[in-house]
Amino acid sequence: MNFKEIIREYQSFIKELDVKTRDYQIDPEVNYAITGIRRAGKTWFLFQIIKQYFSNDYEKVLYINFEDDRFIDFKVDDFDKMLNAYYELYPDNKPVLFLDEVQNINGWEKFCRRMADQKYRTYVTGSNAKMLSIDIASTLGARFLQLEIYPLSFHEFLYFNGITIEKNDIFSKKKNVFKNQFEKYLRYGGFPEILHITSKRDYLHNIYSTILFSDIILKNNIRDFHGIRLLVKKLAESTNDKLSFNRMKNLLKASGSNAGTPTVISWIESLKSSFLIREIKNLNYKFSERKSKKKYYFIDNGLLFALGEKPDSKFLETLTYNTLIRYHKDITFFKTKNIEVDFVIPGKSLYQVSYTLINDVTKNREIKSLIKASNYLEIDDLYIITYDTEEQISIKSKTIKIIPLWKLILTLKR
Repeated sequence: MNFKEIIREYQSFIKELDVKTRDYQIDPEVNYAITGIRRAGKTWFLFQIIKQYFSNDYEKVLYINFEDDRFIDFKVDDFDKMLNAYYELYPDNKPVLFLDEVQNINGWEKFCRRMADQKYRTYVTGSNAKMLSIDIASTLGARFLQLEIYPLSFHEFLYFNGITIEKNDIFSKKKNVFKNQFEKYLRYGGFPEILHITSKRDYLHNIYSTILFSDIILKNNIRDFHGIRLLVKKLAESTNDKLSFNRMKNLLKASGSNAGTPTVISWIESLKSSFLIREIKNLNYKFSERKSKKKYYFIDNGLLFALGEKPDSKFLETLTYNTLIRYHKDITFFKTKNIEVDFVIPGKSLYQVSYTLINDVTKNREIKSLIKASNYLEIDDLYIITYDTEEQISIKSKTIKIIPLWKLILTLKR
């Protein structure tokens, strides 16, 4: 393997790239382990860092993508050969290491720990959360900060489409442009490449299939292909429902899978580790309520579309969650016998999600739940998120803001 040729090739390639800036900031004096779902843009974020901090000296950059087929036989001992090749090229430099999809190399964390200890600035990316499990995190210690890259936010989606957002644009005729783009974003999600793909469902299904087979089935040696696929499908169908492991087991059994509860729990952990889904818990103070039933959301609406779901309340609720999680790391739902609220930012805000409020029964139910939860949790910042309805309601000394999700997103700070 000609490391010197590959190092120079990547330097030249990155130098010529036109890289759009994502809404993430780093401290250039810190090492980072950058994770996230496949195709979310981790590689391009590395390119962004290189462009921001090394555009005047690309020779300092030692970038390697370990999904490059030339590294298929790469072993942990080859890291030192790679480093030596760099010094043969640039004997007077100390490289900054950019190791892309490094989890493909067994033992990578030992090399990265040694580089950090020797004061090499190091950035690593990976698509599997197990690369940052407790064991590996303890191996890396405090040497690396963890940063998760998501698919594009709606702000980024507009920016990547060449659409700017100026103050008060949401109150002008330009709002129709935002609404048109939001309809696409709601349906197809925010994987960056989706903007330029014609066969969107095929592209999204390919992402889903790659994650399922490469990051879940193969990595975890799962033999019940039918069962794991069925579980993912049931999670997509039940996005806005509360699910227990036992109920999931029963749903699978009714569809022909013999997976038991321990297997279902293991599969759910694998889906989470691949960044395919996230879970949220019930804020209910009863321990049994918090633990027994959870809600699961896919990391991007495009995955729901790939799985055959139709854009409706599931899509709106999923996108609401994926928007809120960018600003608030602590999100729960709240469910008691008489009260149900879709999302709670503890101590701050309550959110209900309703695609439409045309039906008065639906509208009154959502309002009633918000008022009861507001009194119970002592939270007064209340929202009902809709697709297109907007108004403000005052009731029992409470104010409820009914707002379309596209407008809520554009009022949030980037």
